[in-house]
Amino acid sequence: ESMWMLAHLLNRQDDREKYSGIQDPENTLAMKFRVTDRLPNAELASLTQRVVSRRHKEDNRMVFVCKSFLAGEGSCRGMQTDEYGWTILRPSEKGIGTIMECCMRQVPLHLNNASAVPKNVATYYNELLQTMHQENIQEAANGAETLLLDDVLTDINV
Repeated sequence: ESMWMLAHLLNRQDDREKYSGIQDPENTLAMKFRVTDRLPNAELASLTQRVVSRRHKEDNRMVFVCKSFLAGEGSCRGMQTDEYGWTILRPSEKGIGTIMECCMRQVPLHLNNASAVPKNVATYYNELLQTMHQENIQEAANGAETLLLDDVLTDINV
C-alpha cells in the first residue's frame, strides 16, 4: 500500500487533476499535472503530463504498470514524449528487505517534424524531462525512507 501511495506523485500539484469514474479506483490512477521551469534565457517553459497507472497484486509480488504522455508548452511547444514501463516489488529471497525492479521507456515524438524544433529547445525539453524524473525518484525515495522510519518507530515504546 505504501508504494502505491508514492506512485500518486503527490509532489506534482501544479494544475493537478485526478480523473474520476475509473473502474477499480483502488488499483488504477489517472491524472494530469504541469511541470514549469525557467529556461537559461529566463523564459518560462512547461510541460503537461498525463499518467495512467495500474497496480496488480499477486501472491508474492506487486506489479505497477504505467503509461504516460508528456507535451511541451510555451517555449517547449512541439515537443512530446510517450512513456511506458513497469515496476515489480517482491520480498528479498534472504527474507530481509524488498527487491524493486523497474523498466521505463521514453519515446520522443514531435507535433511537427523534427527540423521544426530548434535544437536548443529539444535539448532544454529533454533536460526538463530528466530533471522532473529525478525529482520524482528522489521524492519516492524520501517517502519510502519516511514510511520505513514510521514502521520502525511504531514498534518502540517511549
